[in-house]
Amino acid sequence: MKVIWNTSTNLIDTPQSELLIIDNFRLIYSGEEDIIALSLETGELKWKGEIEGWRDLQSYEMLYDSEHNWIISPHFENLIVWDASNGDKVYELIESETGISISTASRHTLMQNGYAMVGSPTDLNLFSWDGKLKLSQTVPWTSRSIVFSASKLFIGQRNTVHGGLTQGRIRAFDAATGDSLWVYQTDNDGFHTRLYVHDGNVYGGTRGNSPNSEVVALDAETGEIIWQYITDNPLEYADYFLVADDYVFTRGTGYAFALDKQTGERLWGFGWGSSTSVNMVYLEGYLYLSNRGAVYVLDAETGELVHTEPSPSGDGYIYKLGVSEDKLFVQTGASIIAYEPWHLRGDQ
Repeated sequence: MKVIWNTSTNLIDTPQSELLIIDNFRLIYSGEEDIIALSLETGELKWKGEIEGWRDLQSYEMLYDSEHNWIISPHFENLIVWDASNGDKVYELIESETGISISTASRHTLMQNGYAMVGSPTDLNLFSWDGKLKLSQTVPWTSRSIVFSASKLFIGQRNTVHGGLTQGRIRAFDAATGDSLWVYQTDNDGFHTRLYVHDGNVYGGTRGNSPNSEVVALDAETGEIIWQYITDNPLEYADYFLVADDYVFTRGTGYAFALDKQTGERLWGFGWGSSTSVNMVYLEGYLYLSNRGAVYVLDAETGELVHTEPSPSGDGYIYKLGVSEDKLFVQTGASIIAYEPWHLRGDQ
């Protein structure tokens, strides 16, 4: 694939957070001493956000609030809100002062008037834009993902009963009051990764110790099952989950498969003979996967492998993938690389 730009990095640790792509503006990445912002167009360094060494970024993802142009990043024992223009700290929430520990193993969400964070000892924590706690409550089971849509919050949870059974729940709450609206429960593993809300449905995938795993679509208003894909294939579980266009993509370790978003019908599966994986990204009909040594480009409709792009020599592992409207971004051990995505390739 054509390289648009390549910017050297200086990683001191494995990047925890996915690349944050702010279209037509910035790319934000982790793994160095600071949070780093690059120009999306040129790869030029724009700013560094200083982090105290013992409060390193420990989160699956950073959030971007377009209304204020803020970046929200959970760290070890604190949460930082940054000005995306210059990297200045807008404010911090420190655990020892708030009494709330923001989970660094969960996925959080923006809301209409603030943001919602999974935490401890309270699972559901709703903050206003100025960082004031508006609502906090404890929810049974371990919470791993929270997403906001249409005045509701949806939480994905898991509960390990014993070595052969993991249960999962998706809970819906009123975002204004915290009142429970409905609960969906399954014995087919737990909801460990991100939930999605598309076209009035909630989508989730499971992983755990149960004999079966599942991918499910629920009515967001009622919690009723729209469709349910249950599998005993040990490769088909949701270590990473992605809903885009007409597809539901689920990735385990070294294997990914696609379902039809409307029906739950299995469309295809793709394995790469390795136990290593990174996050998936989708853009304009193509799914991008990686085994850490190369990027795989798949036709999203058929699962056909159309291209394999090796990591540049000397760059080490591939850690993260990201996309904007017109670029594919790859974070390696030595650089951030912007590629021309497959649908824009010049030989079409």
